[in-house]
Amino acid sequence: MQKPLLAEKSGKAYSPAALLILLVLKIECMILGIAHSVNGVLIRLTDERWEHILDSHPELASLRETLLDAVENPDYILASRRGALGAVVVLGRKTFLHVFYVEKSRHDGFILSAYLEEKMDKTKILWRKENQEE
Repeated sequence: MQKPLLAEKSGKAYSPAALLILLVLKIECMILGIAHSVNGVLIRLTDERWEHILDSHPELASLRETLLDAVENPDYILASRRGALGAVVVLGRKTFLHVFYVEKSRHDGFILSAYLEEKMDKTKILWRKENQEE
């Protein structure tokens, strides 16, 4: 049985199919970071999406790694429009980081947008971390 390949910087294991997708996409756009969703899908943060996020929410400039961490280890997953998902991390009593992303396939997805909110729409919760309250 073949072992998964390792990505250079992250040290995480990726399947050959996932590495091929990443290689092709890296040629088309700059990938700033990669996270695994709770469904195990590789979620990319591209330079284009990062610029989009910062244009509307410059307060997130120092939170790029936190966005990726939110996708990998969310407190909640919310339903969003057009099949997108929202990873939510509670940063404080009234501070919620929302990171919206799309899982295009079992192997590939990307971050759409992100912002900070003082609340979260509990009616859209699809998934919650085990220790999170209802």
